[in-house]
Amino acid sequence: MRGAHRMRSDQPSAKPAQPSAREALIEDAAHGGVTLVLGAGVSAACKVATWRELAARLWSDAFGSELPQVADDPRFYPFAFERIERAMPDRFADRLREMLYSEHVLPSRAELLGATDNTLAVVARVIADEARRPRRHVVRVITLNVDDLLERAIARLSERGTGGARVHPVVRATFHPTQTLGSTAMPIYHLHGFLRSDGQPDDCEVESDDAPDVLVFTDLQYWASAAMPSSHMNRTFSFALHDSHCLFIGMSMTDLNVWRWLALRAFEIAADCKSQSEAEALDCTPEQLYRRSLDRHYWITAEEDNGDDGFLSECLALRGVRTVPIRSWTDSSFHELMRECFPRALRAAARPDRWSR
Repeated sequence: MRGAHRMRSDQPSAKPAQPSAREALIEDAAHGGVTLVLGAGVSAACKVATWRELAARLWSDAFGSELPQVADDPRFYPFAFERIERAMPDRFADRLREMLYSEHVLPSRAELLGATDNTLAVVARVIADEARRPRRHVVRVITLNVDDLLERAIARLSERGTGGARVHPVVRATFHPTQTLGSTAMPIYHLHGFLRSDGQPDDCEVESDDAPDVLVFTDLQYWASAAMPSSHMNRTFSFALHDSHCLFIGMSMTDLNVWRWLALRAFEIAADCKSQSEAEALDCTPEQLYRRSLDRHYWITAEEDNGDDGFLSECLALRGVRTVPIRSWTDSSFHELMRECFPRALRAAARPDRWSR
């Protein structure tokens, strides 16, 4: 028995298990340097019109017919919007705003404080709490949505206006941070433009003007944003991928711009690893440096939505994005994950008095 024991102890020990994507996300969030990247799913529970609903309604408004079957595909919605914009250039932005907000419902302050099954409420609590702190774990917010629900939710949480919560929509290349944000406010970058709602009488003012001229809905608008390497959109997203952990929330991850940004980053990292290897400046293999530098970002998705047998997650892994599954967007799964990532923010739901200070 003693000999057998000695034989087992002399064997090389097994490698420690790698942390799961969820565990890695929680650890990275604890260290800070997080960019929240938000998609349409964040506003879904608040009945904001989806991309498909907007395309179908605007097409009917412009042409008096149903959206053609071939155009009823996310890949062709930009072409549908382009046709619509050409048919009513003077009315496009106004009709888009009307249909975007026609059925939306902004949660009450009590719901925003306590809801655990509303994605917007959970995200707004995290951002509002982070924006109040001198040392933040969330460094910026990027949204692909043009609506103002997030800013209004944060304003409603603070009860003293968006300025009290120290956040500000950033929608243009001419934005001047030192004049608008000062040294304390958190930026919320709207990369596809910004259309303010009319709001409700008890809503706090959102501190930004409309930006219908920088909307990114049509196919030409998408390519125009991509054609200039230093454009507001390209610059903002590239820096976020470079200097932070991007946490993708409420996104299908099928946007071609997102894949372009991820691919350009992977290409640049691969080139830099090759250069360092040729200069003999590495203390590890090029592959180890590549993976260590690339694997930095996370995509939250519901298990009920993952019907591709993991293919999309495998593709994202090639671009440095790890998939973090939750049970559902309609239960408390997302809240539970965010509470592990940002415990100080979501403990505040049990202490509503702290939000009005």
